[in-house]
Parts: sequence; structure tokens; C-alpha cells
Amino acid sequence: MTNAPMRVLHVLATAHAGGAETFVLNLARHLDRRRFELRVCILEGEGPVAASLRETGLDVLTLGDHGRLGARGLTVLFAYCRLH
Repeated sequence: MTNAPMRVLHVLATAHAGGAETFVLNLARHLDRRRFELRVCILEGEGPVAASLRETGLDVLTLGDHGRLGARGLTVLFAYCRLH
């Protein structure tokens, strides 16, 4: 059995303050980093929550622009998930 932290990736539609975004931010602030390795992917660019997530030390990947993820964004997201 390994002692490596469990990897968890949360995918958020936006980085604007809403229910899911606030939940993930609170989770990031209180999650035991020895047990869990949390990463966040935001499908629609930057926003205030993205900056707050980065302040907690999280790896945050942002994709797309104005709600248009597109083929390149999907490719990057799938590659990100496979490599991490």
C-alpha cells in the first residue's frame, strides 16, 4: 500500500463566486494535503475564485474564453487529466 496522497481533480465551469466554486475553495483551504492532492480545472477562463485557489497553493488550469472551450481546450483538459 502506498502513502502517496490521493489525486483529486475538480472541474469548474467558471471561476466566479458561486455554489460549486465556493465549495471547492473552502475544500482547498481545509483539505488535508498529506492525504489529498487537489487540482482544479476551470473551463471558462480566469475569475476571482481562480486567484483565491492559487493563493492556497493549488495547481489551477484555466481553459477556454467566454464559454467556448473548443477542441484545443478539450485536448488540453484530457492531457492534463492523464498526466496528473
